Amino acid sequence: LAEGEWPYRDYFFAHPPLHVLIPGALFALFGFSITLAKLFTAAVGAVSAWAVWRIGRDHCGRWVGIAAFITLLFSAEFLKATSNMTGVNITTMFLVLGVWQALRGHGGWAGAWFGCAVCSGFYAMGPVCAVLVLLFFRSWRMATRQLFAFLLVAGLFNLGGYALGGEQFVDGVYRYHGLKKAQNGRM
Repeated sequence: LAEGEWPYRDYFFAHPPLHVLIPGALFALFGFSITLAKLFTAAVGAVSAWAVWRIGRDHCGRWVGIAAFITLLFSAEFLKATSNMTGVNITTMFLVLGVWQALRGHGGWAGAWFGCAVCSGFYAMGPVCAVLVLLFFRSWRMATRQLFAFLLVAGLFNLGGYALGGEQFVDGVYRYHGLKKAQNGRM
């Protein structure tokens, strides 16, 4: 991005737009460096850990929040995700922020964060749908707000990706993954 090349249009990219646009914007502003890349992944991880702490503290008490925060910070998968720019760290951050807002009763904010999560990693769709279904049991109004905010944010980013790359966007982000052969034939 910093060199004027766009995903989907100028090169194949098999991930949703936010996976490349967020780090790309950062590097376009400050230039690329390994240090900045590592700081970015650590900062995204810190936001995720902060949101986990807030969820634990708000719903189970201060000590549970601290325990959840520490457990997350030292878990192997979290450490791997926050030391490499694979994109899972960005998706996780948006997912955790969405769950935090859903638990606070802010369906619109939850939907917006979930829309960002799916537009950074489509694998977030499972947990997003699960939270939406659970919210319908809690409050139709809040679930409806989440759904509309999700559709708005995810729709805008996907339309932007399509405007940028056309069918190459659809091929890279959606068709490519659907064409991969399953590693386990029984699945």
